[in-house]
Amino acid sequence: MDEEGHALDKDFQAIHTKLESISQKNQQCLRKIRIDEVNETYGKYEEYIKHQYAAFNTLVAQIKKDPDNTRRYMGTFENVYEKDKSDLSLDVYYRGVMGTSSLFGRPLLKVYLENCDGDREIMERRCSHITHLFHMGLIALMAYTAVTEDDEDEVREKWAKRVEDIQEKMQETRRFRYAPPQHLAFV
Repeated sequence: MDEEGHALDKDFQAIHTKLESISQKNQQCLRKIRIDEVNETYGKYEEYIKHQYAAFNTLVAQIKKDPDNTRRYMGTFENVYEKDKSDLSLDVYYRGVMGTSSLFGRPLLKVYLENCDGDREIMERRCSHITHLFHMGLIALMAYTAVTEDDEDEVREKWAKRVEDIQEKMQETRRFRYAPPQHLAFV
């Protein structure tokens, strides 16, 4: 009976080991799917922000070169900015960072944190990249606001609070950097 029990224990251990291996592979696949979802969902908005920022830089260069046509260049910038969904991209990224996105079920920073495997450098690069996108987007937004003669103070106040929220959320993410994904405390 002891030999049978020992043989069963060995069999169960082998099955358990295989199931653990399968479970780990499934978790890796799930993390990859989530990163792919993030890239697909946010990729086009990142491109809009970059394009708007490039249009702003073009505007500045054109005005320096030919100040007599400033109005025309401002009109071109305004058209590009509006064609690229105005400030929607900034709003999408803000909601993604804050975890209030209707586009994507999981908070952007949480997905990144779950997929950096506790690597501080990877998470810092991702946070830095998002921060850089916000800088570009906010510069383009303020330029658009000036070009269209909208209320710059209102836009500045709205985004000053949001920038604080973003910084706070990134700091919160850094505090949880080394925790295993299932123990993340933020929503």
